[in-house]
Amino acid sequence: MPVLLGLVPLLPGALIYIGFRPETLIFVSWLESSGLGELYRFLRALLGPAAGLMPDWAIYNLPNGLWAFAVFAVIAVIWPLRSLAGGFYLSIGILLTWGLELLQRFGLMPGTFDPGDLAMMALLGGAGLLTGVVLRTRRAPE
Repeated sequence: MPVLLGLVPLLPGALIYIGFRPETLIFVSWLESSGLGELYRFLRALLGPAAGLMPDWAIYNLPNGLWAFAVFAVIAVIWPLRSLAGGFYLSIGILLTWGLELLQRFGLMPGTFDPGDLAMMALLGGAGLLTGVVLRTRRAPE
């Protein structure tokens, strides 16, 4: 279950990057160098007609929120948040989401700081935590 909980939100985020983000992103060169360039171009052409229908927040902020949802849902479904391991991995999750965005704000990491990213990561990251906790508590005892 944790694998699906992590991968399912990442799929629409990846499709947003493929279909609607600028082709100059490092993400595109990774796809090209990994041999997925043809698949990338196919999906981009397939999604292209929907480009005018997507609001800016969905193109630029939603993928970060989906990433945060995946990170925090997986952490919460695997570890009790009040445990030492849960607290440790929760801290790592915060560093990987908000921390990387804040490094951009201070010019310590390449990229463009966007407060909308922080807001979307807080909103969907919180939803991911809640989802993970609920799923963890509803699991049958092992």
